[in-house]
Amino acid sequence: MFLGLKVFKFTMFIIPAILSFLVLLWFLALILNSYPSISTGAKWGIFGGWISGAIIVGIICSVLRKIGLALIGGALGAFWFLLIYNSFLFATPPYILYIGMGAWSIVTAILAFTLFHQIIILTTAIIGSYLWVRGWSVFIGGFPN
Repeated sequence: MFLGLKVFKFTMFIIPAILSFLVLLWFLALILNSYPSISTGAKWGIFGGWISGAIIVGIICSVLRKIGLALIGGALGAFWFLLIYNSFLFATPPYILYIGMGAWSIVTAILAFTLFHQIIILTTAIIGSYLWVRGWSVFIGGFPN
């Protein structure tokens, strides 16, 4: 069943919340690797605080739709360049990945305002399929990270 824009407000909440959670989780890993002496309770406190932060970002993006649309469009650009990098540019230095993801994110965030419906459809399709395949690859194991 195709719901179209009936679940748009939920989409504008869940996609930015997931994206911000993943970015915050990456920062959490950097912090915890830099400070291995942090207690377990403090680690759980930081993790819970960042889940709350991701939920707050999702709420803000569902209320202020222009911000959410720019974030979703930027995520589409980042995922597109990640696919291109992993397919063709994997032998290049890692900074090419970060520069390309940033540039494509800016371009698709701007395009999101003119190609509203297409960006929403593409972003949810790409992020959903990536998370589905990534979940199975973690469950099955043996796939490259």
